[in-house]
Amino acid sequence: MDSKDDSHVGRDLKTSDSASDTFDRRSILRTLGTGLVAFGGTSGSALAQTDQDSESGDRLFEVSYGADSELVAPFNGTEPITDVYDYSGVTAGIELQKEDTARLFLYDGPNGLSLGTVLDSTSSNDGGQTGYEIDGFPADGAWVIKDDPGDTYGTKPAWSWNSGGNTDGGVIRGGFDGEFEITITPELNEGRDDPQNDEDGIVNGWEFVHGEFENGSFQNVEVIDLEVNDEPQSVTITPSGQQDSGPGDGGQAPVELSLEAPETVQPGETMTVTAELTNRDVPEPSSGAIELTPVPEPLSVAGASANPVFLGFAGNALPAVGESVTQQFEIAVSQEAAVEQELTLETEATLQNSEVTRNATTTQTVTITDQQDPVERFDQNGEPGIQGDEVLDAISEFNEGGDVEATDVLDVISAFNENSG
Repeated sequence: MDSKDDSHVGRDLKTSDSASDTFDRRSILRTLGTGLVAFGGTSGSALAQTDQDSESGDRLFEVSYGADSELVAPFNGTEPITDVYDYSGVTAGIELQKEDTARLFLYDGPNGLSLGTVLDSTSSNDGGQTGYEIDGFPADGAWVIKDDPGDTYGTKPAWSWNSGGNTDGGVIRGGFDGEFEITITPELNEGRDDPQNDEDGIVNGWEFVHGEFENGSFQNVEVIDLEVNDEPQSVTITPSGQQDSGPGDGGQAPVELSLEAPETVQPGETMTVTAELTNRDVPEPSSGAIELTPVPEPLSVAGASANPVFLGFAGNALPAVGESVTQQFEIAVSQEAAVEQELTLETEATLQNSEVTRNATTTQTVTITDQQDPVERFDQNGEPGIQGDEVLDAISEFNEGGDVEATDVLDVISAFNENSG
């Protein structure tokens, strides 16, 4: 990709650490099973046979790599893929981008099923290059999105992008309505040499992502790691002949994850972040993990907080089906942190048994500000939670024209009611 205007910043769903941190995290999580495989779709027992002429949004597709294969449902939306990919001639704004990673995805929209790829992230400061070899390119298929047009496409696409928050990729549409078999062999870091681009970045991730698309946003995005023993694998995508009956038993994801964090935090403070993992459909789990990944600067895991936390070991309980476990992390904010910046905390959870490995991710936004959280500000009497006298203090200071907004008073009252309930 040629040099681009950095004023356009795409939406980044997930951001990686450095190359070494990414490798370490993958190595750790792989100890939980043979490859970190993320599912958010239906378990095999919940799948039903269907006719081949069903709409692609109801069909499941088999993603095969190495000796493994998974069933996935495409992202299904009412917006055209051209709008979803959000290529503006400057860079791509698609939420699925991830730093130093090449990703594949299926999207079913008003114009049919598309196969897309997005390379790197607008949050990355490095350039790079990557290519693919594609076997089984549909006879009726075409690259309907070329990010950028100056790159190479066809059955041997090759991309080069500059440093400074640029991305690359593209989308194939056509020929996916019936039977097909398409194989993509990655050539990471071996794309199109462009002397005008700073290509010093390293693409060290190779993933297929799937999940839901609602209200113009990708949700419950889950990851299939297409590497085996840290070697990128060729991936083959074919229709499975099965129908998506909804994620998990009763339409629920097998694993659910939530994250609670303060809305605001000040420089120099330490905040408590609580992750809750709920087992919906992983019978007799044998191991698991909860991890903040990554922790963006100027935040850091404080003190003795373990990250990741391994479940089923060292007293950390594994949740049975229908049960939940929580894990708290202490996160320190640098004293030199700039205020009025929003940071995204992401949590990843893994739960596995002898047959399956299930993953879930979720995010929470925290704003660094020089204004103390009103609940923390008035919670000063030493009693747990907001008390009635502290609500009166907030109301009194507001009535006297102090540095208290009406919304601050409402927050204090809400905290009082939650504490009383």
